[in-house]
Amino acid sequence: MRRTLLALAAFAAATLPAHAVSLTGAQVGDIFCYGRLSGDMAPVEAILTPELGAAIADAESRNDAIQKSAPDEKPPLGDGIPWQSFQDYAPRCSVVGMTGSAEHPEVVLFYQFPDNPAGNWSDKLELTFVDKRLRINDVIYKDGSRLTQALHDAFAQ
Repeated sequence: MRRTLLALAAFAAATLPAHAVSLTGAQVGDIFCYGRLSGDMAPVEAILTPELGAAIADAESRNDAIQKSAPDEKPPLGDGIPWQSFQDYAPRCSVVGMTGSAEHPEVVLFYQFPDNPAGNWSDKLELTFVDKRLRINDVIYKDGSRLTQALHDAFAQ
């Protein structure tokens, strides 16, 4: 019976019109963790605010121009977009809670190194509503700094 109910729920969700889909904060966090663990941030880029998406596109464009002008030197974003506090690949990422406000909920993410717990850390995703749908507005790093500031600072030299 439980399988039947699960199958019906899955079918019902699949038949909803696309505009009816609104993700929860935890689901946004799960998508982000999937992107970090898989190395494929395309699903994450689809749920960014227009402002964050534009900031990332601008940073990538500037980075590409620097790379073309000095191909033997590492550009400011040579390690990619700094989506998390540390560039080290953490083998585990999970949503561990929610905080923030009603207008800007925050998803708490926990990055874990099972073989080295001293390397574990937490970041937050700052969310906001765009057309009544939660979108990622910024990443708040462990030290309180932000992705948007890191993108700006990368080219402020």
